[in-house]
Amino acid sequence: MVADEILATAAAAELGLVRSDVRPMVAAHLLACGHDGTDLLALACLSNRSSGWQVDHLVPGTLRDIGAPDLSVEAAGEIVARLLAQDAPAISDYPLVRTLARLAPELDYPSGVIGRAYALDEWLDCDCHRDSPERAQAEAFEHEIRSLPHLNLPPPLAAALTGRHGQ
Repeated sequence: MVADEILATAAAAELGLVRSDVRPMVAAHLLACGHDGTDLLALACLSNRSSGWQVDHLVPGTLRDIGAPDLSVEAAGEIVARLLAQDAPAISDYPLVRTLARLAPELDYPSGVIGRAYALDEWLDCDCHRDSPERAQAEAFEHEIRSLPHLNLPPPLAAALTGRHGQ
């Protein structure tokens, strides 16, 4: 069984969620979780001011160092949805649908949770759909995502993987 921090890191990498300036921090958190490897250590030693040229070439080796599985975009989307749901505010503005939907264009509109979110997001800001079945489907989808099992990750790693590390 693959550890949650490995799955979450692989999923974030597959979806392109982690910026180059945050990757050294992710690597440091993975070291703190007990993972090891030459590229992982080299990446963790870099500054957040290191150039993408210094950082990005270490990512494939880092993923190999931690034994990250190859994930499809759909599988990665499911994992990231679980990660986002762990601390997304429980507000009625559909934060999970909106966040997942924003990923769709850069990922060529995949199926799975990202595709579902993209299809549902279309109706959320239209006043003519206030009481529509689409809005009810978006609420059900938010609830479904929030009901998935949470990942067992240190909060700082989860924040770095989802872009909330500076918040």
